[in-house]
Amino acid sequence: MDAAIDQNRPRALDLVCLTALAALVIFPGLGQLRSCISHEILHAETIREMAETGNFVETKFLGRRIPDKPPVMHAPAALMTRWLGRPSMTVARVPSALTGLLGILATYGIGLALLGRRPALIGSVALLGVPGYSLLAREALPDMILCAGILFSCLGLLLGMRASKRFIGILYLAAAGFSAGVGVLAKGPVGLLFPVFFAALVPFGRPELKRPRLGWLVFGAGLLVSVGIWAVPAYLLDHGIYLRQVIFQPDLDLRVKVKTKPFYTLFGVALLQSFPLSIFLPMTIRDWRRYGFSPLLAVAAAILLTFVCIPKKRDHYLLPMYPFVALAIAASIVRHSETSRVVRQAAWTLVPFSLLSFPLFFTVIQPLILPHPDPEIRFAKDSLPIIGPKGRVYCVHVDAEVLAWVGRRYDGIVAVSLGSPDEVDQLRRAPKGAYLLADQKSLDETLAVAGTLSRNEVLSRRVKNRTWVLFRLG
Repeated sequence: MDAAIDQNRPRALDLVCLTALAALVIFPGLGQLRSCISHEILHAETIREMAETGNFVETKFLGRRIPDKPPVMHAPAALMTRWLGRPSMTVARVPSALTGLLGILATYGIGLALLGRRPALIGSVALLGVPGYSLLAREALPDMILCAGILFSCLGLLLGMRASKRFIGILYLAAAGFSAGVGVLAKGPVGLLFPVFFAALVPFGRPELKRPRLGWLVFGAGLLVSVGIWAVPAYLLDHGIYLRQVIFQPDLDLRVKVKTKPFYTLFGVALLQSFPLSIFLPMTIRDWRRYGFSPLLAVAAAILLTFVCIPKKRDHYLLPMYPFVALAIAASIVRHSETSRVVRQAAWTLVPFSLLSFPLFFTVIQPLILPHPDPEIRFAKDSLPIIGPKGRVYCVHVDAEVLAWVGRRYDGIVAVSLGSPDEVDQLRRAPKGAYLLADQKSLDETLAVAGTLSRNEVLSRRVKNRTWVLFRLG
């Protein structure tokens, strides 16, 4: 008993230190408004509207239902918004930051079970310095919740496959299924697919790991419980209409044609977003040939190839790959650092530098190079007093969510798609004194579709790489 306690003390200390280190890397400058990536303010406005209405089951934007994703990220942030009494970008990003921190702990757990304490520590610490991971932990997107769900599902599968007591193994597999369900709610089927990859690839050459057989039923039950926590209230909301809209949304239909990138672009993204660890990748691949199969590198390769093969390719989709890459490379660093001074010094130089770069950038460098708020937010702050608290504005090819989030209201803010006859008809019948906010490049197209609109320009400004123009109609 005493030996077991002594053995657990270093692990507990590791978890405390990793938690503190992750907080120091991820949380400084979390609420910055100098640069907001695409869709961050959309999610922030969805969270604000959810907090305002108190409906934590469905997501809405500008008062209209958007059957995009279940509110696995939005609901916790909306609850926090109601508790604090006001919305903020910090609150919108907190779910990503917290799950990013938890993902570091799950990475340590996977590494500890497969590689040992030293590679697990190095891998989880080095993961914090990976741009593809730590930057997404600071952004109001559901991808980090997907990543954490996958990691905890893999950890539960790993512990369940090696558990000596059947009941303990069942508990681990049920927890693994529940975590996979969280990943499914966050981003769809990949939340289940990647843990299955893990369970299939990791036991090779490790007789102590027994793949689940009937245990998959327990895993599936845990997944159903997790999904059911949202799906049952969503079904009861309107007898399944919203639930079907989410399940059969276009984003989950691989037959829908999308503008895609060449397959090889994600390989370059993977190398760049995993820097500086990617410097050691050739050494790790060589170790696979010399010392045998690397299950963690195989899982990372399977994740990469999955996204290479699907039509829709987004750089941030690769997020779940980085923890497995970090652990595989950490194992090679530990192996070679005992005999190679170059590897040892490179690791001790690059990993601490990469850790310091994130808090240093967001607290010191970014305020110097970007002294003003995001251009879209600045434009909204300047245009909303012109529009007035009860004014009506039609937004064409601009981000209507910025006006809604800055103005803390969505009534009177109308997003117009030129491909929707009903929305174009609304613009044609705009009352006198309403406003039109459009991208200058789309103005001719807007007038061609909606007809000649009597208008006076009241504000024009360069916003990032576009020019936004505000007109008063009538």
